Amino acid sequence: MSSHPSPATQDTAAQLVAFLCSASREIGLREHVCSPDNRAELLKWMKRQCKAQRVWTLADGATLLGMAVLKENAAGILYVVVAESFRGRGLGSVLVRHVQSLGADSLSAEVRNEDSRRMLERCAFHATREVSPSGHPILLWQRSGCL
Repeated sequence: MSSHPSPATQDTAAQLVAFLCSASREIGLREHVCSPDNRAELLKWMKRQCKAQRVWTLADGATLLGMAVLKENAAGILYVVVAESFRGRGLGSVLVRHVQSLGADSLSAEVRNEDSRRMLERCAFHATREVSPSGHPILLWQRSGCL
């Protein structure tokens, strides 16, 4: 297993879309996002994210173990997904800490479940009073308090 995240490539976009959709319930994707009717648009979006180096992956050979997708403004984390059979082993934290090391002074992340909250808190994110448009709490990381 690679313990260092790698930037995703456009060549892997289809695999990344399938991986993202496999965790759609856990990460709070709306049902239509991963529908067959929307897959072509989702694939285009993923290719754009890969080209802009906003997707980082952890893999064991050809097996994708986890991925992180950054927000377009690079000031936040959009998604962190770890393969179900590899959850609870610190891979999500490896991805988050890598994103923290990329140079942003602060990062925000929307919390969709308690496992995500605990992982982000281990990575020095703190709850804010902000709530996302979808009604989920937002956590914030500031460079001065981490790593």
